[in-house]
Amino acid sequence: MNKTVALVLSFLIPYSFRLALELYSFPFTIGFDTMAYYLPFLTGYTKWSPLQLYATPPLYYMIIYSLNSIIVNPIMTLKIVAIVLQGFLGLSLYLWATTFFKDGLESLLFSITASFYFTVLRISWDLHRNVLGLGLMMITLWLVNKSGKYATLLSSFTAFLTALSHQIEPVILGVILLYKYFRGLKMAIIPALATLVTWMSIIHVSSVLKNVSIPEYLVMAITQSGEQVPPFPQGLEMLGFIVYIFLPLLPFTIIGMLHNWRLNPDLNIWIILCFTLSFIARFGFRFALLLSIPLMIYASMNVKKLQIVLLIITIVFSTGYTIMHPENPFPYFSSPLISSNGFLYTMPTSMLQNTIPLDWSYDALNVSRHFLKCSCNNASIIVTSRVFLGYLLLAGVPNDKIVVYGEAFGDPCPIIDKLARQGYEVYLIDFTPNSTWYNTFNITMFNTVVFRGEIALFKYEGVIS
Repeated sequence: MNKTVALVLSFLIPYSFRLALELYSFPFTIGFDTMAYYLPFLTGYTKWSPLQLYATPPLYYMIIYSLNSIIVNPIMTLKIVAIVLQGFLGLSLYLWATTFFKDGLESLLFSITASFYFTVLRISWDLHRNVLGLGLMMITLWLVNKSGKYATLLSSFTAFLTALSHQIEPVILGVILLYKYFRGLKMAIIPALATLVTWMSIIHVSSVLKNVSIPEYLVMAITQSGEQVPPFPQGLEMLGFIVYIFLPLLPFTIIGMLHNWRLNPDLNIWIILCFTLSFIARFGFRFALLLSIPLMIYASMNVKKLQIVLLIITIVFSTGYTIMHPENPFPYFSSPLISSNGFLYTMPTSMLQNTIPLDWSYDALNVSRHFLKCSCNNASIIVTSRVFLGYLLLAGVPNDKIVVYGEAFGDPCPIIDKLARQGYEVYLIDFTPNSTWYNTFNITMFNTVVFRGEIALFKYEGVIS
């Protein structure tokens, strides 16, 4: 196959896939972080100083902020960026694959198979910063194998941008580049320094903001000590999660590794690093998901017939993951295979959801709008989790009327009680008591103001139990 055609297709195929999803989800979007974190940033609810933005790190937020300043529509901004990122990921997978496969068709086949494996779809669902960092990292690894000063300059620039995208990818990239340097590829030291120095500057700024030393901050960042975090898989549960998400891939990966593991130290470093850190880091599931790329490379290092079988399996799983309703998912993404809270918080049952199923979105928006009718005085305030924050902002609820108590779990009662004692008229938007979408808490002395489907607006009238 012509390499230019393959290059274009590697972008257009995943781009078209995400375009179809975003058209289907209009006027909302898909992805938990999309509605819970990126949208509040664009609407002005989340406010950071320049140093706080740099510590985030900032590249993705700079992109969406710049685009939204032009089109002035947060949802459309997030949709456009998500679509382009999906295509960018496919393109970067193809470019990186050309260092392993001589045939353009093989590289394209890998790019498509990897792009549509359900763990990679899960990453692209809402972890946009990871997608950006992953794409830039793979382009850096592709460039670093080229000769010439322009390749060195470009790889250093993309390595720098990788560090500005997310905290995880520059660690993987830096270790791989240092290995290449010590194995004789001298030009690898420049992009290695570009990504690691930038990463360290972000860590330094983060430690200053937290008023702790760099080692203390790194321990805090890994363990998330002192912060309320979802019950992501840990320990033996993480091992079970890794086996679960890669079970359809493992037979092909093992066959490919048996014949090729000695020839690909880059892949081995990536696998060992991500596998180890998935058990150490509190958000280790992100490292586990990033195992998808090197494992898929090994899985693609097989005869053509096995590659076609792998592509068919990938399409079956990705189709089920894309078209099935979150409450009636494809069998592999439902009980009993995915039943623990750790799995549920880490692996959404379907792409047809953001913080809630897409077909509940109008219910959430209408309930949010009803609060505006109730909040006739300055003392009215609404308490919410991150689940409904995006919908309240889309409904036009003022920022100073919203108090967030947690991500998708936790107990709002202490905050509600405190606000009530301060004289506020407190409302709560949450799921109805009979909903099973998230674990709900028991509340008394709340009156139901209005409900739509499984979402309700409550008004606090007394004692919380």
